[in-house]
Amino acid sequence: MPPRREAGNVFYDCILCERPFLFGPYEYDGRHIPAWDMQICNDCLRKNIDGIVPKFYPKLVEHLRANKIQTTLNGSGRIDIPSP
Repeated sequence: MPPRREAGNVFYDCILCERPFLFGPYEYDGRHIPAWDMQICNDCLRKNIDGIVPKFYPKLVEHLRANKIQTTLNGSGRIDIPSP
């Protein structure tokens, strides 16, 4: 999703919770995931530290499929978030 600019700040929408978060220049409330070409907010990163449960986030699964991004499930049946 493209960034949105408001009053000199840049905001992205989290692919998981769909809430906007501030992304720079001095405060980063989320992370860009280059391997997936999308952004996740810090709250969702913390909540999904052990991986993302696919059935709870169909928008992410659709994004990964549409972009032909291969993922494998970890031992808990979750999708691991790639390291930067």
